[in-house]
Amino acid sequence: MSGATVRGTGRWLLPEPPADAALRLFCFSHAGAGASVYRPWVAELAASGVAVCPVQLPGRENRFGEQPFRTLPTLMAALTDALAGYASVPFALFGHSFGALLAYELVRTWRREAGPTPEHLFVSGRIAPHLRDPRDRLHVLPDRELLGHLRSLGGMPAAVLDNAELMTLQLPLLRADLTVNETYVHEARHAAAPRLSVPISAFGGSEDTKVDAEELRAWGAHTSGTFVARFLPGGHFYLQTCRPRLLQCVVADLRRTVPTIRLAS
Repeated sequence: MSGATVRGTGRWLLPEPPADAALRLFCFSHAGAGASVYRPWVAELAASGVAVCPVQLPGRENRFGEQPFRTLPTLMAALTDALAGYASVPFALFGHSFGALLAYELVRTWRREAGPTPEHLFVSGRIAPHLRDPRDRLHVLPDRELLGHLRSLGGMPAAVLDNAELMTLQLPLLRADLTVNETYVHEARHAAAPRLSVPISAFGGSEDTKVDAEELRAWGAHTSGTFVARFLPGGHFYLQTCRPRLLQCVVADLRRTVPTIRLAS
């Protein structure tokens, strides 16, 4: 690929996607995290012709000074406006945990508004959206208990969790994301609408305590296209330790979904 890039993404996509990639993969991170979660993916998938486009929401990393969204409708309105111009070429979506909800809702929103349609939807580490999650609501927990849950999930380094000053800055952002995620209600218009035609691949950690196999496989109810559920070794943040295998699966699914797109080996 050449060094040409699509200009104008500004704060929302880091890095800016190459203009000549065969396919763009918009990636949404888990609650409290930023676009840097997917930074290793950029080089690792570039060789396959996939331009990884990590989405940077307000309130984190280079957008730390901005207020995070606390309601899904306002977040969706901003996302659809910011990303529509970069969905004019073949694209897919990947979201982990909170990010899976955002990716799913973006597909639903674009379909309702006659917007662009992705080639594939990848969801990871989240209960299917129409199910009620019976687990504790983390966004209402006192700081000490919330930090305890974060330690048990293993997605944040102990050095960060032990840094009181850093966590004082981080917790409001985390609570904002968790509020959006945990207060989500699958709207009646979704239930009444036809299922998505977009193929869905669902991934989970085999030892994840936040979503079990049945809850993950339930994503299949949201598409009339192909569906596959895979479980990789690890807990809720299995994608940190099983990244090579996960990316192999993502590329393999894209090759089957988009046979006309030339993805490199």
